[in-house]
Amino acid sequence: WLLALLYAYRAAVRMWQWRTRVELFRADMLVWHRSAKVVHQYASLLYGGDMLEEALIQYERSLQIFDDNGLTDYCVARIHLELGSYGEAGARFAKILAGHGIGFGHHNSFLLAIDYGWLLTRLGQYSDAVPLLQRGLQLHPGAAYAWNALGVAVANSATGPRDLQAAMDHLLRAVEMQPRNAVLWSNAAAIASAAGVVEQAAMAARNAAALEPDREVVAWNAKILLEGVPGQPRLELFLERLR
Repeated sequence: WLLALLYAYRAAVRMWQWRTRVELFRADMLVWHRSAKVVHQYASLLYGGDMLEEALIQYERSLQIFDDNGLTDYCVARIHLELGSYGEAGARFAKILAGHGIGFGHHNSFLLAIDYGWLLTRLGQYSDAVPLLQRGLQLHPGAAYAWNALGVAVANSATGPRDLQAAMDHLLRAVEMQPRNAVLWSNAAAIASAAGVVEQAAMAARNAAALEPDREVVAWNAKILLEGVPGQPRLELFLERLR
């Protein structure tokens, strides 16, 4: 009967652990604490629950167990992007590119290309960002934030009307996916203004202001393009998670 009692107790504990995936993997991690895979999976659940700082700690723990895992390093870089720690993100991307790319294949290499390209755009390294974003979007064309970043990078490195038209085309791809995204309309307004297409710039600025009038870049561009306030329209990036 003691064995039956022990079995019932352990079964009850396990059922309690099953109440959430986070608790389940936390329990497994305590047992398999030297398994880089288990710790990585636990970190991913924390990340999915928007517990970024906690997830970062666990991803780093996984790398302490097995350091040459490009996918885990990417997850660390991604968290730094979301936290705005761009220097730390850049250092992690450099580590990935210097490693063996463990965890990456044809099915997910777009993640690395898109987010590293996004970071380079954020840092103003547009000529380096463009080919990365193009490569990532060829593999995964459904990332609106990447099309926006590509449009921003091309616009900021434009040398003539053809480049500005290409930048606008990239932004319109994103608008097709997210027609209620005020940043996209605001960026389209800024690029149309740079190209000298005044009516299109005004229309896009009005669309952005109707969607999110209190957003700083939207309000700034609307004042310039709709009210004639002196200034230079601005382009903005945004970041989202790919599911």
